[in-house]
Amino acid sequence: RRLGGAARFEGAGFGAAASGGGRLNVRFALDTSLEEEIALEADVALGDGLLTVGAYRVGTRSLEAAGSGSWSRAAGFSGRIAGSVADLRRLLPDAPVTIGGKASFEGEVGLLPGGPKFAGSLRLAGAAIGPVGGIDGDAKIDADPGTVRLVAPAISWPGARAGATGTLDVPSGRLDIAAVVERLELREASRLLGVDPSPAGGSLEGRLRVGGT
Repeated sequence: RRLGGAARFEGAGFGAAASGGGRLNVRFALDTSLEEEIALEADVALGDGLLTVGAYRVGTRSLEAAGSGSWSRAAGFSGRIAGSVADLRRLLPDAPVTIGGKASFEGEVGLLPGGPKFAGSLRLAGAAIGPVGGIDGDAKIDADPGTVRLVAPAISWPGARAGATGTLDVPSGRLDIAAVVERLELREASRLLGVDPSPAGGSLEGRLRVGGT
């Protein structure tokens, strides 16, 4: 773990009466096994027990994000964030399935006493999840430490187009997803099932529900 950088802050008072402002510029590594150094820049102001982050930017080799927000001892941090991920595989190396490609996101973020929260949108571009590659689509996400809720009305990849809504219960890993398949080429279905696609032709559509752990 490494830490370095600079900070400038001017203020007066102590405790709840403290006030002032400044700029933070630091670089650090939380997990050297990922070879990811994190750069953080932020403009901050303190007053009435509230730390306001007028603008912040965080970046790694895989992630670029920026936003604003505020923090207090009682309420934690809340604000807005927008950013992009250049390589999902590098950012999520320990995911239970292979994940890759690019993504962008924006929404409301909170680091609250009850845990982190995010509510916003996610866009995938040429992403890969397990055996499915070339995924493009948009999704609305509402996530907290207990549940991830997903609404993805239009997701496509070579050979298929579908939409899905559902939830993931984080502690148990229980999944409940309802999907509408607008088009799935039989050759693509055969490939995903691991069977010989050569005799397959045409496409199918339908609805399905996936549940369990």
